[in-house]
Amino acid sequence: VIHEAAALQFPTGRYQVEYVRSVTDKGLDFYLGGNVDYVVATSAVYERFFAVPNQFQPQYLAYQDLFKRLTLVFSVQPSPDHPGPEVRIFAVPR
Repeated sequence: VIHEAAALQFPTGRYQVEYVRSVTDKGLDFYLGGNVDYVVATSAVYERFFAVPNQFQPQYLAYQDLFKRLTLVFSVQPSPDHPGPEVRIFAVPR
């Protein structure tokens, strides 16, 4: 599991988790290379790139590509029951 912003806590020993500044730092080819099963993206990180895509075009396009090519398996929107960022969990296709 590659996870940005540590928005979720994973049980120790059940998953091998790597926390990164941004899931786009690794690049789509890394994920499709077979070493990653899930990618966790949060609006706490990608929101700033989506707010002004012309200013952050490489990051914006990288997130768009990830969101398009990976399979969304779970998402949660901010709400009174879930304060905080939007969280999207993607499965990496095999």
